[in-house]
Amino acid sequence: MHLITLADGRTVDIDVNPVLEAGYALLKDNQAVADFLKDNKAALQAYLVLRDDDWFMPDGERFLIGSICYSTLLTRIRSAEDEHHKKLWWDAAFDKDGYDFELIEKFVAIMETAGWKRETFGTTFKP
Repeated sequence: MHLITLADGRTVDIDVNPVLEAGYALLKDNQAVADFLKDNKAALQAYLVLRDDDWFMPDGERFLIGSICYSTLLTRIRSAEDEHHKKLWWDAAFDKDGYDFELIEKFVAIMETAGWKRETFGTTFKP
C-alpha cells in the first residue's frame, strides 16, 4: 500500500510498485481516475495492460496507470495457486475476453470521461 494525498486533501491507499513514486503526483490532477482506483482496486487486477510498444514510456498518466496495472497483474500471475488461475490472470492482461469484462469497460468509460481516447479496445489511451 502507498498513501497519496489528493488535491482536495483526502488520503488514498494504492497498492503499487514503489518504483513509481515520482508518478503519484499525476493522480492529483485527475480526481475521477483517483476515485475510481481507490474504490475499485479490483480494476487494477482486471484492467488490460497497455499493449503498444511505447506504453512504458514516462509520458504522464498513461505510464502511471499502465505501470500500476502491469505490476498488479504480474503479481497476480506469479502468485496464482495453480495453472488454471495463472491462465485467468494472463488472459486478463492480454486478452479482451479475459477476467471481469464489465469492470474493464467501466474503467475504460471513466478514462474516456477524463479526456482519454480509446483508439481500439484495450490498446492505446492518450490524454
